[in-house]
Amino acid sequence: MDNWTTRFDPEFLRPYGVEELHTLCFEPQGWPGHGNTITLGIPECELSFIWCDPAGDPAAVVNQPRFNRNVKCWTRTACEAAADFKAFLIIACDTSEQAAIAARRVAKLLPGYRRMALERLYCPEDRARDRLS
Repeated sequence: MDNWTTRFDPEFLRPYGVEELHTLCFEPQGWPGHGNTITLGIPECELSFIWCDPAGDPAAVVNQPRFNRNVKCWTRTACEAAADFKAFLIIACDTSEQAAIAARRVAKLLPGYRRMALERLYCPEDRARDRLS
């Protein structure tokens, strides 16, 4: 598990004044490359849920806890929601160490999910596993 790339391409981040972000991606079985997505920011414990309504329009809910920033608890919450909604899960961390811990936790909490190589996230055509050669 230590051989995965976690550092998000800095070229995408610089316009926002960010130089380093470590990202993990987990896909449910049969994920088509788009759809419900849950994102957890660590250490802030900001949880976002983005889904498409029946008309195909995106909607989002963002939770930014002021006081309860228990990363282990919020990771469990994100994984439970991802499983309930068969959502793609993204974990965004400040450091590679945080990402390594999160990867181990998510792997235990979502055994039916597969980790996706970060490089696949950049290109929409590569996101769905069934489109890979």
